[in-house]
Amino acid sequence: RIANKFFRRGRQGNWSEDEEIVLLARKHTFFLLRSMAVPAILMVALLMCRIVPLWAGTVGNPLFALALNIPLPAYLILGFLFAFWLVMAFIEWENDYILITNHRIMCQRQSFRFVEEMVEVNLARVQDISVRVLSPCATLLGFGDIVVSTAGVNGELTFTNISSPEDVKALIFFQIEQLEEQVAET
Repeated sequence: RIANKFFRRGRQGNWSEDEEIVLLARKHTFFLLRSMAVPAILMVALLMCRIVPLWAGTVGNPLFALALNIPLPAYLILGFLFAFWLVMAFIEWENDYILITNHRIMCQRQSFRFVEEMVEVNLARVQDISVRVLSPCATLLGFGDIVVSTAGVNGELTFTNISSPEDVKALIFFQIEQLEEQVAET
């Protein structure tokens, strides 16, 4: 219910009264962690460069003495930049999602560079759904691509690196069946 209110207030198009969000899916968490790994490692290395020389002392080690000679503002600026990089990686992961309702599928891809792509497909236009799992790592971690073939302008939509793609595929087919039953009843 909270997600319904949130997305209905957003830019996601016109919502009918009986439209409900069934699933909000993002890329697998592995891709979030992968994009955050480098800035996190750099932050830890930066912290260690400042703390280890203070803790171990500089006696006999010129590298420790060099690390202590770097001014503290330089460490703070680098730390801020690495923290900003971490936050932007999270925001980029958070802004890419698939929203499945009982009437349509919406996919938003938005990067921190403010490039936005919103694709919307009515469930009645979906012709086929296939799942691609491209590597043993993807099989092990449980992510893959979902390819939705549609009638009309959109043709084929690919949602990449989604968690549990077989479950998402089954859910979309279930929603299509539910929609067809509603249409048959009226």
